[in-house]
This record gives sequence, structure tokens and C-alpha cells, in this order.
Amino acid sequence: EVSPAHLRGALGTANQLALGLGMLAAQLLGLPAGLGTLQGWPVLLGLPALPALLQLLFQPLLLESPRWYVVMGNDIMAEEMLVQLRDRPPDDLEVQEELYCMLEAARRGHDLL
Repeated sequence: EVSPAHLRGALGTANQLALGLGMLAAQLLGLPAGLGTLQGWPVLLGLPALPALLQLLFQPLLLESPRWYVVMGNDIMAEEMLVQLRDRPPDDLEVQEELYCMLEAARRGHDLL
């Protein structure tokens, strides 16, 4: 949702690819040749805690969605988040066009989230 329009398809595909590869790795690690043994299963069970911990630690660095701010009626914060996410000045044409599209969709009652 916060990615630029020209990257959304590629980022969605990369996400699906990462999920598929992660499931494959989990299946392979669960084999008896991997961690699928009496001694290895606690390690296999605890491995997902590492990415979860990283996500928890980096969560304060995440920005709010500009669309969420538009839905909540805070257009000024939506523009500020777009400026931060796109790393462009507030008067940039692309930022203003994207903000305008979000505001128009919200005005028409389209579900933005």
C-alpha cells in the first residue's frame, strides 16, 4: 500500500516468492536429516521467533499509511507521510497527484483500506 505504483506488482510478487521459499525451507528443515529429530524439534519450533523479534524491534521505525490518514480525515498527515515515503518535496507533482487520487477515492466512498 505504501509502495510506489510502478513497484507494487514486483513487490507483491517478491513477497509471495519469499513466502513460498520460506515454506519450502521449513519443510526441508523438518525432515529427519534436518531438525526433524527428537533433539532438533525445539530448535525448529524456536526459529520463527527470530524474525518475529526483529519485526517487534523495528516496528517503531515504520511509517503510517497515507491512505489510513485519508480515511481518518487527516489530509495534512497523509501528505506528510507521502512526502516522507516518496522522499520528494511537498509540492512535487507525483506526490500531489497520488494524494489527490486518495482524497477523491475517499470522497466517492471507495474502500481505501
